[in-house]
Amino acid sequence: MPTLDLTYRPKLDVKGELSDRKIGIEISNIDPRTKNTLRNVIIASGATVITGIAGYLAWKAYNDNYKPSGDEKQTLEAYARQKGLPKDFVDIAKQMEDNAENRKRVDVVALTLELYGSKDELKEALKQKFKDGSLNELNNFDGDAFPQVKLSDQQITEKDVGGNPLIPNPNLAYALSNGLPKEYLYLVRPLDTDGVMQREERGFNDVLIAYKKLLAIQTLLDYLEAKSKDGRITNDELQQAKNFSYLVDGIYSVISKEELAKDKIGDTDYAAKLGLKLGFDRVKASNATAFAVAEYGVAVKELNLPLELEALRLLTEGTQTPKYGDKLVNFEPIVFRSVDDNDYVLVINKPRNTWMLARHLRNITDSGFDMTQYPEMFEGINAKIIANAWSLFDAEYGISFMEKEKGRVIKPTDSDVWDLMMLQWKLYSEFAPQLGGGDKLYNRDFPWYDSDKLENLYPDPNVRRQALFFLWYLPNATFDMERQKKVTGIEGAKISLEQAWKEYQRIVELYPDGRIGKWKEDPRNFYYGWLVDRGSDNLDGSHRLPNTVKQFVGINWEELHEIERKYYNRIYEQIKDYNGLDQYLTKNWEYWDLVKFIVGYERWNPKSGEELAAEAYVLCPTLQMFGFPTWATDISPEPKGTPAWEWTISLPNYIVKGLGEKFKDELILVGPGNTFGLYHCSSGLLKDGIKEIFTSLGKGKICLMKKS
Repeated sequence: MPTLDLTYRPKLDVKGELSDRKIGIEISNIDPRTKNTLRNVIIASGATVITGIAGYLAWKAYNDNYKPSGDEKQTLEAYARQKGLPKDFVDIAKQMEDNAENRKRVDVVALTLELYGSKDELKEALKQKFKDGSLNELNNFDGDAFPQVKLSDQQITEKDVGGNPLIPNPNLAYALSNGLPKEYLYLVRPLDTDGVMQREERGFNDVLIAYKKLLAIQTLLDYLEAKSKDGRITNDELQQAKNFSYLVDGIYSVISKEELAKDKIGDTDYAAKLGLKLGFDRVKASNATAFAVAEYGVAVKELNLPLELEALRLLTEGTQTPKYGDKLVNFEPIVFRSVDDNDYVLVINKPRNTWMLARHLRNITDSGFDMTQYPEMFEGINAKIIANAWSLFDAEYGISFMEKEKGRVIKPTDSDVWDLMMLQWKLYSEFAPQLGGGDKLYNRDFPWYDSDKLENLYPDPNVRRQALFFLWYLPNATFDMERQKKVTGIEGAKISLEQAWKEYQRIVELYPDGRIGKWKEDPRNFYYGWLVDRGSDNLDGSHRLPNTVKQFVGINWEELHEIERKYYNRIYEQIKDYNGLDQYLTKNWEYWDLVKFIVGYERWNPKSGEELAAEAYVLCPTLQMFGFPTWATDISPEPKGTPAWEWTISLPNYIVKGLGEKFKDELILVGPGNTFGLYHCSSGLLKDGIKEIFTSLGKGKICLMKKS
């Protein structure tokens, strides 16, 4: 009997991805329950099938031309006997007229018995329909969608789908008619043993149909087969099948776009196993959870990072948290806009960072703090991973560069990498209210530990992520004030954190009214001395940045210098009524006074080394320790006697907006992450001959202003 396979089967393209391509009419010889092993899906004896086909063709050739004649001795009884029908069928044929229609009936009986056996139950059903039923009833006495014998090319028989002609197959019919590929019908077949499709069974069929492309994922395929093989689907089993299929769909959606996933199917299968181990058939996984499991699977499979299932379990506990779960694993690129349209896009290694995030959460939990109970901290820890990983592994001249100079290649599994990351966490978390540090002196207008509050202060998510990046950045070197030497790499970053913590403690003891130095000066004096230095003329009479300083502080540097000398420890009282940016910030933002105090203290600090090194290696890490996201802005050309760059800090949105409204007739730049500093006074810088203002991330140059 000829068989027609109308299979719609998922194929793998050359990249190993799922495809929706039609494969035409063919006989299936692949059992999806085995991997790359051919097996005949149609369970039938080759000889029986050949005999059936031959009989069918012989019958068709004869009956197409059959015209009884008066001289012809043959009867339907003889034809039935010739076809090998049992005696009781021959006796029925004896009572029937010999014509083409009845010969078709004889052939249907003969082929049915050959193909499906001759058990008494089958024979009795055939006999009844042979005697009383129509040809269609005889060829489909269980009344389902599948006849026993193919009478037209469009028909799909019980044999084709592995059905039982004695029992209706509503599940097989429903699944096949709704697009389930024929090679997966074995998943449905056990459900038809009772001849009825229950509500749960229909729901299970809908799952198979909806996720048919994903049945190439062996773990999902095996899971669904285990649910249906006992012939029943409970309501719980249906929900579990939906949950797990939804997770696998989400995993594949992530992995199909992940460039580091070379084996899309294999990686999806591995990640699906992880999801199953974590119980995401019993609960529905969020999109954030699917992302986390997918990228973690790629990290283990493709990047050879070790599987730490408890760490992943902790991560997915967080990603399941409504509202905050997406913030925990937001590893989309951060875009740094440049006025010359050469934007710098910080692309994040998602598998590696997901793995690092899981381990960091576990390490924090092991230290005694369960962050999953404080989901408002998720955005902050996510940014820490991004900034730490970039500082350690991705920055062109970052920590890994310095370590290579020493002959070492650092890896995400190295113990001193984690000692460094946990040291930063220990120090920064001292200021988090969740750990009892809410009353410490700190920039509370950058609450990295509370994403709800932070979002109000920095509503633009890209700007917010930039600022968080600047807060958690780890330097590639420092100036060790104890040993009076530069230290690079992981050791340098570690000393930088420890040193900044010590500086924090010293400054806290002094702020707001403490005095320093031989002359017991207000640290702010040194802040204003810094502005005098940047604005003053060189010995040869050439100018530095007088207009820039005047815009910043609202007064000429000469006058500021005179006030600095005359009004010991009371400089601000003498200039507070001038219309400068410094005055606006001091009056409207409580933390600007703290910034001035810190800057002044570190400019005075006799141990901090040469000026620019002190700013980079001591001042900036100390500002970070106080909770100020800190970066640097460059100018070109730099006038003689002035540095090429200056420190910047992030300002909350309401202060940025206030500056714009107050000084609407002046040009003031705001850098990535709402950063602001002396080199953002663009009206003054233009008057001082500056043609370009920019900042950098590694080799990435972000232009803030460019004069043609």
